[in-house]
Amino acid sequence: KQWYQRRVRGKMMKLPSNVAAIDHAVKSLFTPVLVQKLKSRKLNDKVILGWKKTIKKLILLGGASTGNKISLMHNGDEVFPDVWKTIKNATKSVIVETYIFSSDYIGKKTLETLIEAKKRGTEVLLVYDYVGSKNVDMNSIKQLQESGGISVSFNEWKIWPWSMRFSPFLRNHRKLLIVDDKVAFVGGMNISSLYAGEKIGGTGYFRDTHAKVEGPILKYLTNMVYDTLNHIAEDKTYTLKLKSWVSNLFSNFKRSFFYNVDLDLLADQSGVFIQALESNSLMNKRHIQKAMRITLKNAQNHCYLTTPYFLPPARLRRAIIRAASRGVDVRIITAGLSDVPIVRYASQYIYNMFLKRGVRIYEMHGKTLHAKTATIDGIYSHIGSFNLDTWSNNSNLEINIGVFDPDHASDLENQFAVDLQICKEVTLQTQAKRNYFERIFHWAAYQFMRITGPTYRKFTN
Repeated sequence: KQWYQRRVRGKMMKLPSNVAAIDHAVKSLFTPVLVQKLKSRKLNDKVILGWKKTIKKLILLGGASTGNKISLMHNGDEVFPDVWKTIKNATKSVIVETYIFSSDYIGKKTLETLIEAKKRGTEVLLVYDYVGSKNVDMNSIKQLQESGGISVSFNEWKIWPWSMRFSPFLRNHRKLLIVDDKVAFVGGMNISSLYAGEKIGGTGYFRDTHAKVEGPILKYLTNMVYDTLNHIAEDKTYTLKLKSWVSNLFSNFKRSFFYNVDLDLLADQSGVFIQALESNSLMNKRHIQKAMRITLKNAQNHCYLTTPYFLPPARLRRAIIRAASRGVDVRIITAGLSDVPIVRYASQYIYNMFLKRGVRIYEMHGKTLHAKTATIDGIYSHIGSFNLDTWSNNSNLEINIGVFDPDHASDLENQFAVDLQICKEVTLQTQAKRNYFERIFHWAAYQFMRITGPTYRKFTN
């Protein structure tokens, strides 16, 4: 009972009254077919029982549903053509949230598709981050506005920082597309040619992972967008048109608080269990981090993490180390070629604390890593925008999905094996070969990131 009690905004949350119903939903989830799949992966009854308890804890975070479909894609040549096709078939609404919206070929093609959708009568909303999309062509954005679509530059910086309603450190790092409340794309890819291959006009610079989902999970993803838009629409810098649009399009949605558990969405056992998770400092939510800690604590066999930036916050750091100390095979792929080099240098300062406890670390050198994924025991997965660093943990708006399905976990683990082929393992021996200057430099980089990084607080004035 103590686990379920949490202090939120100064009030003690009580144990939900529907725990018995949640127990039944968890029991129904573990069908004979699923249990047989788990046993085929050499998971015994004790481990399966542990995962039943873990799934119950995850459900109580909110955002969980069954009866979903999911497709994993590991390069932009798969993602962007599917995105454009889905937008072209939209009839009701298209919602885009992205950290980077570039004005290169991929960005222009996406914008043209959005404008065409609006001309057909589809409602279109584009939310891009002011800092991440600082180089966006405003003439192109103006074309979308002139067609009747709405664009929002999230949390623009002002000359006088104290005049901002939100902290300048608050950034929208989500990568989310929702079409007609039926189909969603979520993962690590921004709208830029850097994430697409040469086949469709990109450069193939990044190695990333994205997911396409359909089903009841859309309710929770749409609700997360509603929460954010409700906050920013209150700011006087945004137009009455945005406020009206939010009010009309989301008229059937109510703001979610700590326990957002809809048992009706857990009734269909024909599809995949997916949970929408967010880290949202506006709403004081840290569900991604909590889900990661819960699943790492339950890990029995192995845990494979992929993250471009490896500076995990203290509680996740302890969860990773404790899993390895229990004998769990913990492997981490991070960037050897980084688009933010100082983060890699800072990471090298903390490698030893993980290596000494049995964690295996690999740096990708064949390509620039940008994927943010995790698989645990070959049955549970995370895919999304959340990095293992202080920015994602303390300030950014992030969205992940947690997937309890052995087949999709196997897909991610196969990709992990492919990625390992262009990686170099970091060991205590290679760390010991660093010269004195490198050690000092890595220490300085870590201190710089620690001092300049945002601290955890609610990011509203």
